[in-house]
Amino acid sequence: MCFVDLTKAFDRVRLADVIECLREKEVPEQIVRVIKELNTDTIGRIRSNNETSRPIIIKNGVRQGDSLSSMLFNRIMDKIVANLPKELGYRMGKVPINIISYADDAVLIADSEENLQTPLLRFDQMAERISMEISLNKTKSLTISRNYTKCEVELRGTLIEQVPKLNYLGAEISARRDLKQKVRIKATKAARISGCLYSLVWLNNYMSTDCKVRIYKTNVRPVLTYASETRAETAYTQQLLRTTEMKTTRAIHGKTFRDKIRSDHLRQLAKRNPGHN
Repeated sequence: MCFVDLTKAFDRVRLADVIECLREKEVPEQIVRVIKELNTDTIGRIRSNNETSRPIIIKNGVRQGDSLSSMLFNRIMDKIVANLPKELGYRMGKVPINIISYADDAVLIADSEENLQTPLLRFDQMAERISMEISLNKTKSLTISRNYTKCEVELRGTLIEQVPKLNYLGAEISARRDLKQKVRIKATKAARISGCLYSLVWLNNYMSTDCKVRIYKTNVRPVLTYASETRAETAYTQQLLRTTEMKTTRAIHGKTFRDKIRSDHLRQLAKRNPGHN
C-alpha cells in the first residue's frame, strides 16, 4: 500500500482543469458557465481582531468550506484515478481494487512491489499535468503480511519511506494487523472525551439523565465505534468496548463499583431511558 499525500491539494487546483473535467463528464453548459463565473476573479479578505485586510486576489484553488468545492475537487481526482492501470491492484473476488481515495487522501493498493510502482508513477504523471504535486516526505508505503516484507518503491529518484503503521482517516493501519491495539486506541480516545465531560456533564445534578445520554451518543459513542464495521470483532475487542461504555454508563447514572450494582442492571436502566439505544 502507498499512502499518497498531495501538497496543498485544494489550493493548487486550476479552474481551467475543473472546467475541462466538467465538460468531459457532460455537465450542462449552463451549469459550467455558472461555476466558472463563481470562481473567476474571486477576492478574499482576512479578518483579525475586528480588522479586515486588503483584498487578496485568488487565482488558483477551490474555496475550502464551500459545499461545491468538494464536488469540483472530486472531478479532478476522478481524472487521476481514471489514468491508473485497472488490471493492477488487490483482487477482492473478481474485482481488482487499485486505489481508495477520500478527497485528497489516496491509498494505492497492489499485491506486489512491482504492481505498486507502476500506479504510483502514473498517479504522479497525471497529477503533474493538472498542477498537483505529490509530497515525497509525507507519502509512505506499508505492507500487510504475516512476516515482514520489504517494499522499495520510488518516485523521482527518491525511495518512499516504509512504515510499520500509519493513521489514515482516523483509523490506524498496521503491518501486523494488530486488531487489539486498534480497538485499545479507540477505547482510550473515547475514555478521554468521557473524562473531559465527567464533572461538567456526568456529575451535573441539574441535567436530566436523558440529556446526558444524548450527549454520550453524540460525543463519545461515535469515537468508540468508528470504523467498527470494517473489522472482525473478537471476544476481547467486544469486551473492551463494553467495559469502556459501562464506565460512562455508571457515571451517567451516578453509580460506582462501590454501589455493587451489576452491569446488566445498569444496562436495563439505560434501556428504560428513551434516549438510549
